[in-house]
Amino acid sequence: AHASNNESAFSSVKTDAAPCETAFELTYKAQLGKHLVIQPDLQYIINPGMTLANDNALAGLLRVQWSLN
Repeated sequence: AHASNNESAFSSVKTDAAPCETAFELTYKAQLGKHLVIQPDLQYIINPGMTLANDNALAGLLRVQWSLN
């Protein structure tokens, strides 16, 4: 995913503002049995918060889905 601001948005913000934020995501959905699904997810975010003051971020999560059907 990629998000960016236009030039006029930067005229009123701090000088450490970044023109864009970019996120790379890697995910996989695995069916474990009839009722259970797990989905690990890893994200690397460049310029989080559209500011140069923040370091790039690495986020991980695990989604779990249990169905009763």
